Amino acid sequence: DPARAESDLRKAIEIRGKKNDPLDDQLPITLLRVAQMCDKTDRYEEAAKLLEESVEKYAVQNRNDVMVSFPLVMLGDIHCKMGHNQEAEKDYLRALKVLDAFERPNSPRFSLALKQLVMIYKKTGQDQLAEKYQQRLDSLAPMGK
Repeated sequence: DPARAESDLRKAIEIRGKKNDPLDDQLPITLLRVAQMCDKTDRYEEAAKLLEESVEKYAVQNRNDVMVSFPLVMLGDIHCKMGHNQEAEKDYLRALKVLDAFERPNSPRFSLALKQLVMIYKKTGQDQLAEKYQQRLDSLAPMGK
C-alpha cells in the first residue's frame, strides 16, 4: 500500500529529525524515497522540498560524492516538470560536477543529466550549449546513449 509506505517513511523522517544527528546517513535517503512517492502522484512542490532537504543533509555531512547526485538529478527532473528550467539547469550541472569528480561519466545519472541539459538548452534557444552537451553525450560509451 503506497499510502501506508509513505506514512511509515514520514514517521521515520520525523523520528530521525528529532535525533538531530547530522551524520545520520539514512535521513537523506529516506527523504529521497518520500520525494519519489510525491513525484509519482504529481506533488512536485512537496517532492522538490524533500529533495532540497536531502541535498542539504548531505551538505551538512560534507558529502559531495556520488550519493548526492541521486537527489540532484531527481530535483532537476522535478524542476523541469514544474517548468523551472533555470533551477533544473543548476541541479543537473551540480550533479554532473559531482559525477565528474568521481569518474562516473558512463553512469545512467550522468547520461540523464546530459540529456536533460540538452533538452533545456534547446527549449530555451541556447543552441551552442545544447550542442556542447550533445557532443559530450555522444562521446560516451553506448551505455550512455
